[in-house]
Amino acid sequence: MKARNYSKRVEFYQTSVVADGVGGGTAGGDSLVATSWANVRTVKGSQRLLDLGVTDPTNTIIITLRHRNDIDYNAINQYIKYRGLKYIVHNAPANIDFMDVDIEIIAVRQAL
Repeated sequence: MKARNYSKRVEFYQTSVVADGVGGGTAGGDSLVATSWANVRTVKGSQRLLDLGVTDPTNTIIITLRHRNDIDYNAINQYIKYRGLKYIVHNAPANIDFMDVDIEIIAVRQAL
């Protein structure tokens, strides 16, 4: 993929858990992990997404971006903001063609 295809800005946020003092934890807040240039596209009805459990393709986006060593991509406690909307990472970020160059993430918009 050519660099000029990465024309959209996405922000990666991470949710942290803070001890509540009685042996449990509570959501401590969100912190900005990184901002990256990406290629963001909508989904056309795809069997692959149905296999992943995505039932509403209208609220789903596919994000392709350069692999960065300073970001630990995960679907556990990270989410993505794009155009002011919060998207939940739905899959483990995929290393395209195992070349360690591009990452593909499927994200579903959080219900309002």
